[in-house]
Amino acid sequence: MKILAKHIIIFVMILFVGFNIAISDNNPTVQKLKIIKFPQFDKLLCKDESCDYIEIENMSDFSCEIDSIIIKGPSAGEFIIDSNSEIDVDDYGKVKIRICFVPKSDGIKFAEAVLYSEDLLYGTNNKLSFQLVGEKYSSKLEIRPNEIDFGTVEIGSPNIIEFKIINTGSIPHKFFQLPYKSGKFSIEKIVPEELFPGDTAVATCKLIADEIGQFSTSFNLKDVCQNEYKIRCQAKVRAEKPAEKIILKVENIEANSGEKVSLSISVSNRTFLLSKNKNVVYTQVDFNPTILHPINNTPLGEIIGGKRSIALELPLTYDSVFTFDFNVALGDDSVSSLRLHDTYIPDYDIDIQNNSGVFRLLNLCEAAGPRLVKFEDSINMIYKSTNQDFAELSFQLIENGNTRVYLFDYNGNPVAKIVDENLTKGSYQKTINLHNISSGFYFVKFDTPTFSKVFLVNVIR
Repeated sequence: MKILAKHIIIFVMILFVGFNIAISDNNPTVQKLKIIKFPQFDKLLCKDESCDYIEIENMSDFSCEIDSIIIKGPSAGEFIIDSNSEIDVDDYGKVKIRICFVPKSDGIKFAEAVLYSEDLLYGTNNKLSFQLVGEKYSSKLEIRPNEIDFGTVEIGSPNIIEFKIINTGSIPHKFFQLPYKSGKFSIEKIVPEELFPGDTAVATCKLIADEIGQFSTSFNLKDVCQNEYKIRCQAKVRAEKPAEKIILKVENIEANSGEKVSLSISVSNRTFLLSKNKNVVYTQVDFNPTILHPINNTPLGEIIGGKRSIALELPLTYDSVFTFDFNVALGDDSVSSLRLHDTYIPDYDIDIQNNSGVFRLLNLCEAAGPRLVKFEDSINMIYKSTNQDFAELSFQLIENGNTRVYLFDYNGNPVAKIVDENLTKGSYQKTINLHNISSGFYFVKFDTPTFSKVFLVNVIR
C-alpha cells in the first residue's frame, strides 16, 4: 500500500513538472531575448568612422539563437555590422555585436536594423527593429587660384592681387591671426573672416617690392581638421621701367611657288635701346619648312617638331629693319605662321613684345579647281628599259629648285648620276646608262629642296 502511494506521488510530481514546463513554453509574457544596449555613434569630424555595440541578453534558462541582423533603408550601406550570420546566446547570457558608421557623404544618416530570431518574445513575428542614426561633417577649403604671379613689377610700386577662398565643407571656418607674412609677401585680409559652408571669401596678397630680384614663397593655411592648403606667390622686381615699349614685329608676306621672298623683322625704339648701350637683340623664328627654304645669308637653323627654327641676331647699330631671304615651294600647306619667340637683350631686364606674322602661298588654282598637292602624293616617276644598256626615267616636278636624282647600289654606294641641276616645275624624261651595271637590286634617290624619296628598282640582264 505504501509502495503504491509512493508511485502515485511520483506520477503526480511528474505531471506537475510537465505542466509547469508547458506553461513556461506557451506563456506569451515570457521574453527570451532582449536588447539591453543600442549603439550610439560619435558625430564624425576629422575622421571617417565611428563604431559601437548592440548588446543582447538571454532572459531565459535555455540557449537562444539570433538568426541574423539586417540593416535596411536608404543609408543602409553606411552602417556596417560585423556579422549577420547565426549567433548563439547562452542561457541568461549576453552577447555584443559591433556596428560601425562609415558615411559616404556629409549629413545626418538614418537606417533601420532588424534582428531576426525564433527565440524572441511571442507575438513579435520573430523580429525586433531599432533605429541607427549617425552624423558626418567635414572641413574643406578651395583656393582659387592657388598660384599667384605678380609678373614683373617696378621697385617700390604697390602691388596687391585678390584671390578667393571657398568653403566646400559642411562646417564654418574662421581665419585667425591675420595678416600672414612670408618673405616679401603677406596675406593682408580675408573678408569675411568667418566662412560658412558654401560661402566665398575674398583675400588679398600683397607684395613688398623694396629690392630688385626674383622672389617666391608659399603660405600653408590649415582648417580645423589640420588639412593643409598651399598658396604660392611669386614676383620679379626690376629697377626701372623703359620709357618706350620694345616691339619685335614680322611683316605678313605672300608669294607664288618658285618665287623668292624676303622676310622683314623690325625692332621699335632702336634709339632708346642704343641710349642704354643695348645694341643687339636676339630672337628665334619658326615656320613650315616645306613652304619656305632659307637662301643666301639666311641661316638654315634646324628642324624641331616639324618646324624650322632659326636663331637670329639683330644688330641695332646698323638698322631697325632686318630682312632674310627664302625660296617659296609648294609644300604641305598653303599658310605658315612666322612665329617669334625667346626674344631677349643681353644684360637688360626688359619686356619685349613679339608680334608674329603669317606667310600665304598664292595661286593654288589648278584645272580642276582649288587644290593643294602634297609632295608624297604627287611625285610620279616611271622608268622602263629600252634595251640592255639604257633605261628611261620619267618624273614630274611640282616646285622649282635644285633637283638631284642618283642611282645607288644595295649597299648605298652611288653608281650613276641621273640629274643634278636646277629645274623648274614640269615633266621630265632622263636616260640611265646601264652599260657598266650588273643585275641586281638598286635604289633611285630623288631629292628636292623640300622633299626626298627613294624608289627600289631591279636591273635584269
